[in-house]
Amino acid sequence: MHRLALALSMLAVVSCARAKVAAPAAGLAPPNIVVFLVDDLGWQDVEIALAASPTRLNARYRTPALRRLAVQGMTFTDAYAAAPVCTPTRVALITGRTPAATHVTNWTQHRTGETSARLPGLLPPHWARNGLSPDPLVDHAFHGPMLPALLRASGYRTIHVGKAHWGATNTPGADPRALGFDENIGGSSAGQPGSYLASKHFSSGPGEGKFRDVPGLEKYYDTGTFLTEALTREATAAIARAVAARTPFFLHLAHFAVHTPIEPDARFVQHYLDAGLDPREAAYAALIEGVDKSLATSCRRLTSSGCPSRRSSSSPLTMAASRRTAEARPRTRPTRRCGAARVRPTRAG
Repeated sequence: MHRLALALSMLAVVSCARAKVAAPAAGLAPPNIVVFLVDDLGWQDVEIALAASPTRLNARYRTPALRRLAVQGMTFTDAYAAAPVCTPTRVALITGRTPAATHVTNWTQHRTGETSARLPGLLPPHWARNGLSPDPLVDHAFHGPMLPALLRASGYRTIHVGKAHWGATNTPGADPRALGFDENIGGSSAGQPGSYLASKHFSSGPGEGKFRDVPGLEKYYDTGTFLTEALTREATAAIARAVAARTPFFLHLAHFAVHTPIEPDARFVQHYLDAGLDPREAAYAALIEGVDKSLATSCRRLTSSGCPSRRSSSSPLTMAASRRTAEARPRTRPTRRCGAARVRPTRAG
């Protein structure tokens, strides 16, 4: 039951938003909605103590913006997410359906490709290998109502920035614009970036991994701008455009961080090297601080852009969440975190 909480909360937001757009209180606008999603963040890898008492790792990382959001907002201690891997988590978040309902039970990659582990004597499972699709004729895919499309139909400007990974390569669901987003910045079928570094053009280079290149960020090439910062700048610019147009907006800011490749963010890594961490651990810690800096910047933009304003029916609805596997740091238990929420799945996968 707890695994439904995150998706059900999003459906509640949709219902409220639809109602307020359809019949807003006199002179009041519907609330803006921000989902801030971090990929692969461990439950101990923030300043906030999510156990009975702080752990050694809580003291290692600097996440003041997330701590501030938790203090000012609400922390959900049992808001379990749908899955411990990328695509089913993301599909559940914008459809309100569990993997058991969508059959999207693993991460997607190439069209009709099988990403499940092959075990001797066992057949691969039957699942929606192409992920989410707006087209019901796409095979091995789930088709159904989606949060951004519902909000767009209710008058919202819908914006996706960062990692998408809802649908497989060469399927309609690979493009967030086909799922109801008016704007897509950086989203594709890729589950990780080719690189976080502008010097590498956010690419892993030629070959099989080319599909992981982050699209639409050419203006940042060779500027020294880390991927997390580039996406943050694009998100805050999108907020400004929506505010200037006097349009309520839904921003889905989904960072690639802290997913592999673990590359150092030069803005923050030296602090952790000086603290005695080895280079890979320091790079991981810098990725965490980078997304926290993004959260702080995004919140400041909301305030400076007049969100909320006297015409708003409420403050912006901001939810911070994370999806964690045991891939990069197996000693750290997996998590989902919603609205500075404490969300712990029972096992990694």
